Amino acid sequence: MINTNNLHSADGSILGFLYQIERALVWLSSSDIETFVGVEVDDDITVKLIDGDDITNIYEQAKHSQTSRIPYSDRSVDLWKTLSIWVEAAVSATILAFHEFFLSKPKHPTPNFIFLDQPTQVYFPETDVEISDKSEDVLRVRRIFEVLNEAVKRTQSRLQIIILEHVGDYAWTGFENIIKVKRWRDDEPDENDRALIPNSWFD
Repeated sequence: MINTNNLHSADGSILGFLYQIERALVWLSSSDIETFVGVEVDDDITVKLIDGDDITNIYEQAKHSQTSRIPYSDRSVDLWKTLSIWVEAAVSATILAFHEFFLSKPKHPTPNFIFLDQPTQVYFPETDVEISDKSEDVLRVRRIFEVLNEAVKRTQSRLQIIILEHVGDYAWTGFENIIKVKRWRDDEPDENDRALIPNSWFD
């Protein structure tokens, strides 16, 4: 019997893990090609589908809820935490890794810059965030800028990272390789500073 009232009960965690096992079994039983499934490896469920020389990797988040309410929405904490993990992995393990690898070669096919549009979106979905009292989220946001700062340092500034962001200075203050070039807001006194593409360009 599941106890949903005891705050110290592990019932929810056990159900969540059992649900992951169930999802793994679904993948194994429903696939008609060679399939490898991992639980809590690179994600909740990691699936490798092998069809001859073609290999497909699938990463699945499997969440279980005991509540009668809709467990996940665009304001779900767990949803945004999951997205934040993917953002950190994409930035550090994929985007930066590839660029740093190519920059180490005398002739490489990639440009020396990266353009990122609001990498902190998963933490602060609002369109205008100057300050925040979510200390855990602030630390995670600063971690993103710390990783970017270190990448510029490792490449001795050969890699340029251009970022469009809406979070405030608290996110990157103290990182020597991060410089704020411009702030675009509706309350700026100069009309040309109120948007990335100023109105004067259309005159």
